[in-house]
Amino acid sequence: MQLIEVKNKSAISFWSFGSVDRPSGYCYHVYEIGLGYQQLTKTQLSKSLDAACAGDDYRLPKPGIISVNSISSEHRGEYARAECEQWDAKPTIRESKIKGKLAGERWNHIEKTGQRILGTYLRLYCGSRRV
Repeated sequence: MQLIEVKNKSAISFWSFGSVDRPSGYCYHVYEIGLGYQQLTKTQLSKSLDAACAGDDYRLPKPGIISVNSISSEHRGEYARAECEQWDAKPTIRESKIKGKLAGERWNHIEKTGQRILGTYLRLYCGSRRV
């Protein structure tokens, strides 16, 4: 996944008779994102098994971000290196930027796909009902 943030600088524009934001630098990152399930307890698996065996995958837990690996980053212009690296130094900033990019339909699709895959695996155990 690629993330880019552009820093803008106000400049006076004679054409619009006011100030206009113009790009003055950027921070660009490439990440490898791992999605899935951190921990599922025995109780959660039992409830999930009931939902999966009933064919109701959308009652299953939703996947989340479980790992983020930085592949590369670059900065240009007035975006300082230290400012750009804050994304990796503070995981909460990085995760909020990732979730912001994936928000909406894209994230909903990821969640539903994760639930369907979990349901497929759990249905293997519907006959035994032992978790």
